[in-house]
Amino acid sequence: MMKKPLLSVVIPCYNEEKTIGRCIKDAKRTCELNKIPYEIIVVNNNSKDNSAKIAKKEGAKVVLEKKQGYGHAYNKGFTVAKGEFIFMADGDYTYDFKEIPKFYSQIEKGYEFIIGNRFTKKMESGAMPRLHKYIGNPFLSGLINILFHNNIKDTQCGARLIKKTTYEKLKLQSKGMEFASEMIIKATKQKIKIKQIKISYKTREGKSKLSSFSDGWRHLRFILMMNPTATYIIPGTILSFLGIILFGVLFGGPKTIAGLTFYEHPLFLASILLISGTQLLFTGYFVKTLSISYFKEKSNLINKIQNKVTLERGMFIGTILLLTSIIWGLTILSNWIDKGFSELHEIRTGILLLTLATISVQIIINSFYFYTIKAINEEQL
Repeated sequence: MMKKPLLSVVIPCYNEEKTIGRCIKDAKRTCELNKIPYEIIVVNNNSKDNSAKIAKKEGAKVVLEKKQGYGHAYNKGFTVAKGEFIFMADGDYTYDFKEIPKFYSQIEKGYEFIIGNRFTKKMESGAMPRLHKYIGNPFLSGLINILFHNNIKDTQCGARLIKKTTYEKLKLQSKGMEFASEMIIKATKQKIKIKQIKISYKTREGKSKLSSFSDGWRHLRFILMMNPTATYIIPGTILSFLGIILFGVLFGGPKTIAGLTFYEHPLFLASILLISGTQLLFTGYFVKTLSISYFKEKSNLINKIQNKVTLERGMFIGTILLLTSIIWGLTILSNWIDKGFSELHEIRTGILLLTLATISVQIIINSFYFYTIKAINEEQL
């Protein structure tokens, strides 16, 4: 342990008494052999066993993080780290701390963030459950690659090295396992120089703390939240456009296309598409605004929308649409009464009016939501 470390090795720990000592010994030996000024920080995340005692005995600095969670533990360790660079890896001995120099050497090449790739010939047989190896990890990594335009093959790898100043720029907020995805996504968005290197991965000793479905869902919902354009706005735009096209084609009467005659029934689908698309667009804006606020990001487009969209304008537009649909509906009702309640042929108009009324209510309700979010962001409440 050095007074002025260049590298901080941060290890989260929750009941790892069987392996934490070996992790620390390997990290110490490796740093000393490679003459890297270092410190080792073990974040005790409420361990019930002797993990903390063993870590202290091996010379690590042990800090307590009472808030349970992968993200809480790492943020605590990163905050107290004094090194210019931080190496992170789990305390279950699945990662090889002897490979620290492979990460550290990439700093000299100008990279700010180095992440391991476990999907190599060095992965021990059975080290990763089949569900994670062939479905979970490839799916999450592929989704992140598509939505955020990077080419990281193993986005869930826990062995990483990052400059402390880079970590501070990212302003990581996640509490649980989604911390790993947040780090990748934010680094990509901020155009941090990222490098992925091949590493080994060993079979875990003891019971895994990872919950396949709940932790996988946490990752998935976070990934989707971080790209509301692809998740909500683009699908919302497509659905709304299709709904408008269907109304435009069929509202005037039956149409024969490719030998098939379409009557008023597809207008029900058009209504669903238009209503759903409208709500997706609203949701996309809300999620984008909240992610900007929560994750300290910036968006000139959202700022412009917030300046233009007000509670009063939304209520005015929504009210005009609602009154239009009501008056139009009352006109149809009046004509029906004048005709002595004879057979009514206004199905297309009825579907359109119900759609307009629903969308008008959406606009009014969501305008209040707009106002609430804006007020919270401006600290007016």
